[in-house]
Amino acid sequence: MENIFRMSLFMPPISPIRDKISGKNLRNATLTPLRTVDVNEVHKLITSNAKLAALTHEVRNAALLGDDNACRLLKQQTLPYVTPCGVFTRRRSDCIEEASGLVVVDIDHLESTEEAEKLRQLLFDDPYLCPALV
Repeated sequence: MENIFRMSLFMPPISPIRDKISGKNLRNATLTPLRTVDVNEVHKLITSNAKLAALTHEVRNAALLGDDNACRLLKQQTLPYVTPCGVFTRRRSDCIEEASGLVVVDIDHLESTEEAEKLRQLLFDDPYLCPALV
């Protein structure tokens, strides 16, 4: 039986949104998943959703400008997120319902698109890794 790598999809924000002056919560973090998705649905969401592409472009522009705070806030407050290690009933490690079998490797701050492409090919060429999504 083929593993379809199921995981939970959460809508933003990943952390509470607070008023800068009062410090009060304007919006709580999302703690329950919207739904369960598989790795193919995640790929489709990433590659074919125009709104998500525009938000990702904003995050990348902030990163290119060296505005780490803006980049972090944009990621936390606007982008949906998944839990690649499995399906959860709530965003807590003890609330895992089903493990996906995936291991996540997060590689940030590459120098160029070319470096990212070389690394991608290296991962796919590795006889042991068998990446599901890069």
